[in-house]
Amino acid sequence: MWLLQEGPNARKHKEWIHPIVTFVVHYAVVTTSMIFVHDALVDAVSKQNGNTDEKECIVSPELIRRRQIVARFLAMYFLLYFCVRLALRWKDQRYLFYSEFYQSTFMCSVTIVNASFSFFYNRPIVAQAFCIAIGIDQLLW
Repeated sequence: MWLLQEGPNARKHKEWIHPIVTFVVHYAVVTTSMIFVHDALVDAVSKQNGNTDEKECIVSPELIRRRQIVARFLAMYFLLYFCVRLALRWKDQRYLFYSEFYQSTFMCSVTIVNASFSFFYNRPIVAQAFCIAIGIDQLLW
């Protein structure tokens, strides 16, 4: 119950622990579930199509290396912009500083982190899915 939203004026939103725990739990749940769901769906589709040979989907080592470079770039970009946003809020009121942790759980930020993980662990379809979802979200905005 403690992680549920109570409105912007709740006391827990003005302290440091709730925003940081929400941030960590959100990213941990989304990132780990994304990997497990992807693997389960790929496995289910492969079994349904009768593809039990894992060598059918071979990706060149060069492509994997390039994806990992992109993954590192995306991870560094996220860390840089998150730290810059925190630094810009450092002298603001405490609740405004900690609100950056909440704002980093929006879909745009989550897409950057999960695209980084998906490229690093050779699951590019997950990055595509997040990019499509955020593209639709941006169009609706």
